[in-house]
Amino acid sequence: MNVRFLFLLIFAFHDSNYALEPSNSLPLPPQYDISADPLIPSETLMYVSPEMHAFVQTHTKPSDSKDRRLRTIIDAILDKNILGFTYQFDANLTASQAFSEAKGNCMAFSFMTAALLREAGLNVYFHSVKKKPSWSSFDDILTEEKHINLLVQIGLRWYEVDILPFQDQAINDISYLKDNEAYARFYNNLGISALVENNLPLAEAYLRKALEVDFTCISAWRNLGTLFRTQNKLTAAKQCLLRACSLNNRDETTYYLLAKTYRQIGDYEKSEFYSRKMDRHHRRSPLYYYSRYEDELSKNNLDDAEYYILKAIKECPDMHNLYYALYRLYAKQDRFSEMIDALQKAREVSKTDKFKKTYDDLLKTHADNVY
Repeated sequence: MNVRFLFLLIFAFHDSNYALEPSNSLPLPPQYDISADPLIPSETLMYVSPEMHAFVQTHTKPSDSKDRRLRTIIDAILDKNILGFTYQFDANLTASQAFSEAKGNCMAFSFMTAALLREAGLNVYFHSVKKKPSWSSFDDILTEEKHINLLVQIGLRWYEVDILPFQDQAINDISYLKDNEAYARFYNNLGISALVENNLPLAEAYLRKALEVDFTCISAWRNLGTLFRTQNKLTAAKQCLLRACSLNNRDETTYYLLAKTYRQIGDYEKSEFYSRKMDRHHRRSPLYYYSRYEDELSKNNLDDAEYYILKAIKECPDMHNLYYALYRLYAKQDRFSEMIDALQKAREVSKTDKFKKTYDDLLKTHADNVY
């Protein structure tokens, strides 16, 4: 059972110090028409379907203690003979969709489980898990991966509920996301998915929707900046990324993207400024090493590039994009066997069918060229 008791009594709201007050405008007016593909309304994200209501009624009784209701519902969710919920990394689903399909990513699991537990009368909050940053990159699109789970309050006791096994120590402070902050992350995820699929109008629509429900969503500002940069709308990209930086002035991903954007604008002084900020604050992070890899590769310093990408892989060996970067490096050097090894490793650790297929296609292309 993925539930653990947290032996502490402190509770605090999610809190941040912002350098700028939110405004009511975004860079550039909307550039899309989504009449044929309407967005998922926020009021449906936690909708409790009749089937979900019946599920709660079946597995709990009014006389049950809150502790018993918590454990009974979680057991029923995970039991293969009842709901049998399974984790799927790229399944961004609402609560009722996740229940109907019995699958989803951490966000879908959290929406569904929170809706069920609240239906059972429990106090449930979304929780942003603090862990080493993880990110994915493909075709020059960089996305940071964040994990979300649940906190359940029963009297003075707190429980943490997660679809994934606990790999860290119990948290030593309790802070939660407000519902609208969790909703913004959901829309941000849909925006990222559309961006990777190159559906730029839908990506922009969902990222703007994320900011509509939470104007302080750093990831949505950052990803909207990335979208504008892919469209060569560099002023708008810069404005979005600077906004993200104002919300968290120690965020390495934003530094990295600002450095790339200013370099693309031609402002090399500011590009170097943000590169130095990333160097100073995050010298041992995989993103720092990846940034150095890109710099050395652009200068054709292949030995140094290899040194930095291998350092990045050592820090985070489960990031497929790092092995893809290693593949690109070996391809420039015609190191065929090592190139294939890097591609195979990228496929092995990738989490989605889309990326697995991409790597399968590349491996097949190389095999066809050999034979």
